[in-house]
Amino acid sequence: MITIISTRLFLPTLDQGLLDLSALSFRQPIIKMINKDKNLFLRLINLSREEWPILFKGMFFLLISSAALMVYPQYIKVIIDDAMKSKDMSGLNKAAIIAMVVFIIQAISSSLRFYYFTLAGEKTVKRLRSKLFSQIISQEMTFFDFSKTGELLGRLSADTAILQNALSVNISMLIRSGFQAIGGLALLFFTSVKLTVFILVIIPPIGLLVAIFGKKVKAFSKSTQDALALSSAVAEESISGVRTVKAFAQEDWEIHRYDDQLQKSFDLSKKRITIVANFTGLVSTLGFLAIVFIVWYGGKLVIQNEMSIGTLTSYILYVMTVAFSAGLLGSLYTDFMSAFGAGHRVFELMEKSTVGFENSNKPLKVISEGLIEIENADFSYPARPDVSILNSLSLKIAPKETIAIVGSSGGGKSTIAQLLMRFYDLNEGQILIDHKPIKDYDLYALRNQIGIVSQEPILISESIEDNIRYGKPDASFEEVSSAAKLAYAFDVLCEINAFHYSTTNSSFPSICLVLQY
Repeated sequence: MITIISTRLFLPTLDQGLLDLSALSFRQPIIKMINKDKNLFLRLINLSREEWPILFKGMFFLLISSAALMVYPQYIKVIIDDAMKSKDMSGLNKAAIIAMVVFIIQAISSSLRFYYFTLAGEKTVKRLRSKLFSQIISQEMTFFDFSKTGELLGRLSADTAILQNALSVNISMLIRSGFQAIGGLALLFFTSVKLTVFILVIIPPIGLLVAIFGKKVKAFSKSTQDALALSSAVAEESISGVRTVKAFAQEDWEIHRYDDQLQKSFDLSKKRITIVANFTGLVSTLGFLAIVFIVWYGGKLVIQNEMSIGTLTSYILYVMTVAFSAGLLGSLYTDFMSAFGAGHRVFELMEKSTVGFENSNKPLKVISEGLIEIENADFSYPARPDVSILNSLSLKIAPKETIAIVGSSGGGKSTIAQLLMRFYDLNEGQILIDHKPIKDYDLYALRNQIGIVSQEPILISESIEDNIRYGKPDASFEEVSSAAKLAYAFDVLCEINAFHYSTTNSSFPSICLVLQY
């Protein structure tokens, strides 16, 4: 077994390498954007394949609720034209009872529609988050050198939350509103062709407005989420490095830095809100003007005995249904544009290749003696290729030999430990273990035989017992106790009966250690 003790002092990453996810330009040709959105939509549909049975149930109840909503205006027409005109109380009661039954069916089916669609969306996003986390954690160390932790957490939380809303509630509302708009439009033709022709005249301009505003909303939504991810990165740096922040009395500067990122996100959100508000106001104005014209022209047809009052009433109800559905579709369109922006960022990470030495499966599994030889090693970090850390370093460490590497800050002490863990590969030279190149060892087998105790260990949010056995999850309690004794922590833990205590602290230097067997 090889044991590494790291003495590197933690400093928060301030302005180091950043994976610029905002580099995805939204100034691409419209056709290319449509193709990207189409591909993203197909990927989301494919991701929800396991939930298709649930979605089919939701679709069934959606059809019932939409059909019920389309039927009730006809019974309102019957009540006004037939029952009330003939003063037939039995006919009035019958029509009213049928309308009540239709409303009850519509309410029950709507509830079941919401349940099944939301359940399917939640399951899909759960799977998406799991795959995204697996993809992130499987990346090589170089990836994390170029990426900020807070930004990755933003992708894992904020962006997937937007997708969660789109794939659960919004997708249900989208399909329902689409059915109601199409069905209502067909019934409008059936009720009055003259009035419906006018409605068709104003649809193309509204559709053009939706496309223009939707593109702008999508662009600003993406930029807003990028800015919010940067603010999360700043917060993560400050909180995780709070000891350093307080040691240099830089609380005010960190607050200013965080507020500055929040302001950038707020400014972009404000622009997006302005666009949505203008779009909503314009569409609402056109819709209300259309309703005024319909009522006026419909009243004219009633006066001319070309339409009954009941027919005009049912027509207005259908117009309101179509208008409400169309307005909801416009609102949902902006939400889906935001979701597409978030989805592109999420799938950009999911598509990032994990092929590399992290996933390599090499034949050598066991370190027999532990002889370490470093020959003519040259190394610079991928994030800073112009800064040389090691130059022609040669070093030999015999089995069971204890050494201390001493040097100035930045001299490569911790770098040697990371190279032995094979977080990185050398630019030139080689590292041998038991006279065999380190690259020939299976990576996971290699790391499982290296023990490391950091100066500031990280404590996972589990019991202290689970933290001690982190390097060997199947370790018995006797092995855990032995490890605690070696760390001079056993007596203290037994005295306060703390082995099974759960903690959410970020570090616990006197107890938290990682043992690799």
